[in-house]
Amino acid sequence: MRLYSERYQKILNISVTLMKLCGCNIFVKNFHLNILTFLTLLLIVVYFILFIYTIYVGIQNDWGIVLRVITMSTTASQGLIKFQNILCNRKTLRKLAEELKEIYLEYERRNSSKYLKYLHNSIALITRINYTILAFCLLALSTVVVLPFIYYFIKNEKLLIGQVLIPGLDHNIGWGFRIHFAAQAMMLTIGSYGNFAADSLCFLLLAHTCLFKDLLYCKFQDLNETLLRYPRNSFKSKPILQDILKWHQRHVSFIETVKSTYFWVILVQVSTAIIGTVSTLVCQFLGIYPNAVGYLIYCAVLFYIYCGMGNLYERANEEVINTIYDSLWYYLTINEQKLILFMLHKSQTVEGLTIGNLIPLSLNTALNLTKSMYTLSMMLLQFMD
Repeated sequence: MRLYSERYQKILNISVTLMKLCGCNIFVKNFHLNILTFLTLLLIVVYFILFIYTIYVGIQNDWGIVLRVITMSTTASQGLIKFQNILCNRKTLRKLAEELKEIYLEYERRNSSKYLKYLHNSIALITRINYTILAFCLLALSTVVVLPFIYYFIKNEKLLIGQVLIPGLDHNIGWGFRIHFAAQAMMLTIGSYGNFAADSLCFLLLAHTCLFKDLLYCKFQDLNETLLRYPRNSFKSKPILQDILKWHQRHVSFIETVKSTYFWVILVQVSTAIIGTVSTLVCQFLGIYPNAVGYLIYCAVLFYIYCGMGNLYERANEEVINTIYDSLWYYLTINEQKLILFMLHKSQTVEGLTIGNLIPLSLNTALNLTKSMYTLSMMLLQFMD
């Protein structure tokens, strides 16, 4: 049977392999910017230059072109901030990944089924998240690419994948259309690949707050068992309590680190998802961008997954507080009870993930923002009409 540390390393290796092709394999020793790094950055810059050019040449005849460009540019913006975040925080990300590997190595050696159970649950959660993101990325990508073929064979109508025009080529005729179609398909595929590579690492790290919480629960179970056998025996309970306190501080430090590391990623991801969803909905209502439904799928799914991750942090902190409350703290000595009180106070002041330190990242926030997106879409639709 494969050890849990090996399973974790296998999942991490997938993210590493994906990022290697983007030129940001930050997990190699003495990582330096290379030709692939600059090529990826150049592609992103070219994307935005073409977006600006497309608006410049088309806005005089069609205001709707702005919405169509915004729809596609939101994913490029997400890719840019994720790319920048990985390069700028590579030491922190590498340290977090190594710390998690050490946790798996340490606790899989313990001859206790309860610890192994939560190691298994952690690996299963990460696997489900990655498969979910991959499935919806492929669905969105295939929708955007396949719909133009359907339109061509059924309606004999030439439909571009995205609203990105190449200077010097007429997209309305023969080879000009084919080159545009191929270039846009390539751009979209590369963008989807890069975003998935960054998201796979992001969620691999963020989702581990559950493992910290579950292992803390196991440690409190060990403490409770000891207290039942040796109540108010500091000699027996103090080593376990000190280990719990250190683990809790480690968990709090982990939350603060990932929160600061992914601050801008979360802010840009959520804000661009909102903008992309609104622009896509309006395009669908106006019938000016039929295959944009793929972007709608991608923006909406990633929006809710990110908000769901914030909800995971809220629930994890609530469960930590409940675990502390439910412990047999009254069997501890007075000095030890003060340590429990300190831990409880610290848990009650821990802040989860936020959107720009303005509102909490949670499913409740997602619901409220969804209502706002619909309202904004209707207002924009009336303006366009």
